Amino acid sequence: MKFWKLGIALSLTAAFGLTACDESSSAEGSNIGVDDATYEKGKVACVVSSNSPYVQEMRMNDLRIKTTITLGNDGKVTEEIEHNQVIPQDTCDHYNLDPVYESVTCTDKKITAVNVGTMKAAEFEALANYLAQACEKSNGSNIPEAVKDPTDELLCNADNEGKEQAFAAVPGVSVVCKSGKWVPSKVECATDGDSKTIGEFKLTCKDKKWTLETAEACTNDEKKTVTLAIAEVSATCVDGTWQIDTPKAEEKTEAEGESATTEGEGAAAE
Repeated sequence: MKFWKLGIALSLTAAFGLTACDESSSAEGSNIGVDDATYEKGKVACVVSSNSPYVQEMRMNDLRIKTTITLGNDGKVTEEIEHNQVIPQDTCDHYNLDPVYESVTCTDKKITAVNVGTMKAAEFEALANYLAQACEKSNGSNIPEAVKDPTDELLCNADNEGKEQAFAAVPGVSVVCKSGKWVPSKVECATDGDSKTIGEFKLTCKDKKWTLETAEACTNDEKKTVTLAIAEVSATCVDGTWQIDTPKAEEKTEAEGESATTEGEGAAAE
């Protein structure tokens, strides 16, 4: 059996989507535990015992993995992944090659990895809540035949180019993977005046669109770029406020443009 890489790419936090281990997870499996008395063979069992530090226990048949994620006083995030079986070398290599970690220590049954970035307490709390929801969602699902890295769905790479997913923390917001970066694709909001806080940034609903609330003055058409969780957000100053940019609807891929041209030529020929 392949070992599941349970280390979370914290600089690519799960804030923009929860990934279950398998789509067949269901509420009926929510009471499955990691202990022999409650564990159901062939199923994923996932239990969270603490949110600060975040402590999660997972079981897949004979494989048990305990993950502890701790926020230090300096804002550094440390992951400890303990297995009940010897960890294969390629799993250690995977962690060592992952650019989100600044240091990785691998022993026979334990991996300790320190993330390159830092987090504030509120951001860590939000992350722990997301991970707990993902754990609950995966609990009771069938063990996948080919176990995959649950962070793969969160990476903006060639495999996920053009993929769109909802931003769970803010209703009405979604992001799309574009040229290696997550960017907002929809920033709609329901009620003007509503507000949401993401890390150090505050979003306010204005004209049914989320805008960045800031004390700094800006001039019309001025632009700036900030990072909200995993997304790179471009904003334009409109009437003194920073409106979040989204890809223009008229933008087409090169292939789509060629297709439209061909169709137009065909119509002209007729």
